[in-house]
Amino acid sequence: MDASRAVFEMAGVGPADIDVAQLQDTESGAEIMHMAENGFCEDGQQEHMLRRGETRIDGRLPVNTDGGWSRTCRARPVVKCANTYRANS
Repeated sequence: MDASRAVFEMAGVGPADIDVAQLQDTESGAEIMHMAENGFCEDGQQEHMLRRGETRIDGRLPVNTDGGWSRTCRARPVVKCANTYRANS
């Protein structure tokens, strides 16, 4: 949580300024835990975000729109190149 706060501060933005979130999800529940830890909701509100569809591709804050690391972990070098390309496009 301190790291994400520091990054937001360095960038001059906050969680409300983020349009899409790619969160670490290499173990069960990590994505949900990190939604609150990164300030996208209060702890305990993740279920409400999910039920309201806020994390879907057409939601308020799409999360892990590529399926997350759980889907792409075997191709990490390729995924890193693709993410770098997308970020700079």
